[in-house]
Amino acid sequence: MVQSLFYVSSLAQKAFPANLLEDSISVIIFLSSKPLVKDNRILLQWKSSGLEKSGFYIIERSIDEKVYEVIGVIKAGEVGDAYEFLDEKPSRSKNYYRIKMPLTDKKTVYSHTITAGIAGSIFCKFYPNPVDKLLILRSDYTVELKITDETGKVRILKQLQPGLQSVDVSSLEKNIYIITISQQESNQVISKKLIKN
Repeated sequence: MVQSLFYVSSLAQKAFPANLLEDSISVIIFLSSKPLVKDNRILLQWKSSGLEKSGFYIIERSIDEKVYEVIGVIKAGEVGDAYEFLDEKPSRSKNYYRIKMPLTDKKTVYSHTITAGIAGSIFCKFYPNPVDKLLILRSDYTVELKITDETGKVRILKQLQPGLQSVDVSSLEKNIYIITISQQESNQVISKKLIKN
């Protein structure tokens, strides 16, 4: 069973503009698009507007944005209350989160979906190193590959799709380079030395 922690903080209360919290006929869940990632845990923050003053928020997570699992349930309070949920055991790959609230009229309201990754997790691998002609990369996400020389000049810059791909590095002279692989959505970056034979 996934353990969760719930608490309300001033950080969550400042995460949303006040004009988003006005009452309306329907319920709207405002899930912060920038979850906090710390110590391999992901903190979700949200508020809602509408007339619902009772019920439950259901926190759901997916690794493929198709099949979602329930990872927590929190009782709803007054309209405008701030909520937080700490995912203690997120996936080591990309995580998709959404908040669900079943309404009394048998309808269900969902927040928008956000993504978050764990900093330091291995989202991309490359080999061989040292390399001769072809560098092989395997990535879980769309990534940007940048290879720079000792002066900081960019020698190779490519956008790579998820999966297994090869990059021709035969145009590089024998030397030591810096390879940087970055994933924009989760703000993850790998930067290492690359030796060209």
